[in-house]
Amino acid sequence: MTDECYWNHPLKGKDGRVENGSKKYRDYYFEKNGNVTNQEIADHFNVGISTIENHKSNYQYDKVLSDKKAYEQKIRQQEMEEDYQQHRYDDNKNVKIALNIKYAQIEIAAMKIGIIPKTKTLPEELSFDKAWDTINRIGIDTLQKVIMRNYEQPGTINSSQKLEHAGEIELNPRLRKFLNENNVQ
Repeated sequence: MTDECYWNHPLKGKDGRVENGSKKYRDYYFEKNGNVTNQEIADHFNVGISTIENHKSNYQYDKVLSDKKAYEQKIRQQEMEEDYQQHRYDDNKNVKIALNIKYAQIEIAAMKIGIIPKTKTLPEELSFDKAWDTINRIGIDTLQKVIMRNYEQPGTINSSQKLEHAGEIELNPRLRKFLNENNVQ
């Protein structure tokens, strides 16, 4: 199949002749999706059944219809794959947004408690107890990631580098006491 949509043009038959007026038989056969008998085609066009049989055999209607269906299936699969990739991209983008919002909440709570220095204006309605509750509900790994993210220099850490902390993180004495009491390392 050199031209992907060769069935849209007059076909060249086994006998070497090009399909002219008989293309209407093939179009009708395709319109019915191959679910039509030679007799029904002959009756529809008021021609003999042998005429339809000759054309169907010479121009290989079944093979051409099969090629057309395969091409259409390939196009549908490509569209489905593009759709899937777009949804995946959108989902990933939404997850990143949600994660950034959660990190921002944790960061603000950590600033309110005093784990990290205040680099942003904190909301007045955020009480110490609410901030403590936010910090209390997360894992220590998440807290460490937020702290490290807060100390990153823009443009110096990329996805192939590993975040490592050099030294001990200075914690607020109240948080250190809580972590020690709950055996959090």
